[in-house]
Amino acid sequence: MRESKTLKNIKLLYGMSNLDYDTIFKKTKLLLTIYKSLCWKSSERAGEFYEQLQLESKRLDVALEFLVEYNCEVSKDRFLGSISSHFKTKWLVEVIDIALSHVYDYPDNGKLHKEIIKLSYLDFFRYSESEILEELNIDRSVYYARKKEAIALLGFAVWGMVIPKYLPKVHYKIISCQEVGQAPDCLSEVA
Repeated sequence: MRESKTLKNIKLLYGMSNLDYDTIFKKTKLLLTIYKSLCWKSSERAGEFYEQLQLESKRLDVALEFLVEYNCEVSKDRFLGSISSHFKTKWLVEVIDIALSHVYDYPDNGKLHKEIIKLSYLDFFRYSESEILEELNIDRSVYYARKKEAIALLGFAVWGMVIPKYLPKVHYKIISCQEVGQAPDCLSEVA
């Protein structure tokens, strides 16, 4: 499949920010696939969870550093367990919400990209592909092209905009897992 002009432009944004497109794309898909489970897990134990959060001394910067550093090759279940121990669910929701507002503001189909992410990954109701296509009034090939762009945009918004804003002291360059060799954390600090 040929790469769209929009995806090429998104990849240029990655390049200008020294972010590895493939690694962040994988991380973003993994984050999106566990999002509903993480939110559901916290809502099922709302009272207990709230009390637990009040007692915990976790800090947002530590949680964001975990998000930057996690290995992009871990299994979905292992990632869900790890992110649960580092992130307060409200922090993850906030990071995704802020990133989605950046996606929405993207000049080329930003609103459509946001809706695709929302319907495909974030809403608690599980939409079928045909329901999403009908809701957005687009055909299947357009849906898959825009979905890839949407994931790439969200990844850039999280790792290229939101995290650097909240972690200004951390200068990092995401590198591909293959460059790391054993892929311990897909992160290389930049002086």
